[in-house]
Amino acid sequence: MRQPRITYDSFGTPAVWAENISQAYFGIGFLHGFHRALQTLILASAGRGELARRLIARKELVAIDAIAARLNIVDRAAKAQAELSTSACDWLSAYVDGVGAGLARAGKPFELKVLLAKIQPPNTASVLGASMLAAYLGLAEGQERMERAIIDAVRAGADIALLEAMFHPHLLGWQPEQYHDVNISNVLGFASGGLCVATGGSNAWAVSGKRSVSGKPLFAADPHLQVNQMPSLFFELRVKLPNDYWLGATIPGLPGIAVGRNKNVAWSGTFGVADNVDFTIEDLTDLGAKRGNNNYATVLTRHAKIHRRWRRDLHLYFHETDHGIIESNSKHIANRMLATRWAGGENLANAITAYMALPLATNVNDAEKTIRQATTFSLHYILADRSGEVLYCQAGRIPKRSGQWSGLYPVEATSKQKWIGYYQGETLPRCWAQKGVIASANEARLASDGTTLSTFAQPDYRFLRIESFLIARENHDVNSMKELQLDVFSRQAQLLQPFFISILPDGPIHDALIKWDFCYDGKSFGAHAFELTYQAAQIALAVELGGDWFVNMLAHSELALWWCNAIDRIFAQPNTWQTELGEKLRAAIGKIAQREIQPLALTQRFTMNHMVFGGIPLSGFDKGPFALPGSRATVCQGTITYPGNNQIVIAPAYRFVCDLNEDAAQTCLPGGIEGSRFSDSYDRWLDDYFAGTYHRLEPPRDDEEALY
Repeated sequence: MRQPRITYDSFGTPAVWAENISQAYFGIGFLHGFHRALQTLILASAGRGELARRLIARKELVAIDAIAARLNIVDRAAKAQAELSTSACDWLSAYVDGVGAGLARAGKPFELKVLLAKIQPPNTASVLGASMLAAYLGLAEGQERMERAIIDAVRAGADIALLEAMFHPHLLGWQPEQYHDVNISNVLGFASGGLCVATGGSNAWAVSGKRSVSGKPLFAADPHLQVNQMPSLFFELRVKLPNDYWLGATIPGLPGIAVGRNKNVAWSGTFGVADNVDFTIEDLTDLGAKRGNNNYATVLTRHAKIHRRWRRDLHLYFHETDHGIIESNSKHIANRMLATRWAGGENLANAITAYMALPLATNVNDAEKTIRQATTFSLHYILADRSGEVLYCQAGRIPKRSGQWSGLYPVEATSKQKWIGYYQGETLPRCWAQKGVIASANEARLASDGTTLSTFAQPDYRFLRIESFLIARENHDVNSMKELQLDVFSRQAQLLQPFFISILPDGPIHDALIKWDFCYDGKSFGAHAFELTYQAAQIALAVELGGDWFVNMLAHSELALWWCNAIDRIFAQPNTWQTELGEKLRAAIGKIAQREIQPLALTQRFTMNHMVFGGIPLSGFDKGPFALPGSRATVCQGTITYPGNNQIVIAPAYRFVCDLNEDAAQTCLPGGIEGSRFSDSYDRWLDDYFAGTYHRLEPPRDDEEALY
């Protein structure tokens, strides 16, 4: 294939000049290999289950390889490769060829030279495998971990009635007494294995032309993902085709435009928080004698070898029944064990085809039809087009369950409660704009038959803030979209502050909360006061939610984010504060009443660490420290967690705003173009990002500087 022309705008953002779709994907691959070689190669290794083999045998990398082995990603990717359509195969092959050309021109990344590491360039199968792994980690993986946390809470002595109130109605029909005699172990490749790939959610919205100054729809999106890494997760680029263009953010190592637009359509997804992972309790007593009895599970066993560089290989065994994969790494399995099953692991070929075809959409109906084929990721999509249409639809594959089983708790394998089909395609929710506004912020949605699809939906704080802001005006423009993306007002604080004030004795925290405007900006003392109070109240819940287990989960996992809706439900009930639990909450909050408070900019800070060499003093690989505005409940989200003692910072990983009346977008990225720390563009937009400043992204122009 003839290589496309590559040019750069005045900001250094690259562009691909393509004559057709295959050439466009070759160019995207080239830019990934040339500018973000390390990220692209690491993702290729992940798609092969070889991170620990090719890089270093760190426990986090071993855990990801174990997950890849448990999900049998290599075999599934090979199967998907054979199922690709002719056009999808051509596009994906062109992307892989482009990556190879980019890597050849860039040379071996400095980091891999230092580590003496050899990573094979991606091929079609490794890209498919990486796509599937990306769909699981942080999304389905988070649902799995948090469902497992409910089981662990019961086993740690949590109050059953309180759990039922927190997660109502999703625990109706459960039998928690069954969980105490289940054989549970902390094994690699499963939710209990210590890995956490945190996600905080995302925002996306659009307003119709009747609410915009230009008369055409306005579109905005900002995925909330981990931002404390260098180089940044996303890579921004532009593509010029004979009759179209693509603008937006890509993920190095994967084809497609994750957030962006073409000439006529803009698109972005937010995490659907769909419950597409379930646990089952398998009774495998005397398995050998009962394999011929249809009342008992048929078990298939797979052996997986995890190669660890400079260390002995790990030998893992995965035992699979009709209800999922048994939570064990051993050759031998006990009597009552958990099996876990993920609904999104099928139709990988259709999914990657959909993501590559999405930039070809000419209107929102085209885009929706394409997105419906992507069943691996569970995402809410916001779509807008130049004709004036704005639309919400959901993509994914979510189990239909019999009876009243919500999927949030495990059931016995012999139970009548089981999967009886899937919600996908047209059975998933969709809607047109109401009052000229459409939005998504990890909210719960209902299937076409009224069934709840999410058991861990985020609280509606961000969703309601976005919706109310958009409805309040009829003269929106790009600047008002930016204003909303940078908004740090907390509806959570507005809801809970009266309860906290009513029980706080006089002191600095009480005074700060009274004066507070509920905004999480850097100068705010009230934000720090609220966080101290809220954290004290969370920890006080431990007496009813598993004691030390719950305290440890708050400190060393993402539970506080995933359980936020459930926890706040308890705090926001007036009756809570009149009970024995309320007295314990009052006592805990009273103990921190005299704590010193500081501006948020001094208490919520982080450093952006290099993905390989993070933490080396004075090396220039890391950037910061920076103040982090926002909270778990603000449109501009800002949260810090410490899963496994590793700091994970969740904030907008990309900001994208466009008016469909013009051929451009306004964007903001926490990082730069080049992946090398020795390049001037390594941290190109960092200062702008923290200042809330956007740059203009336009289709390629003839007067741009060419790479070759």
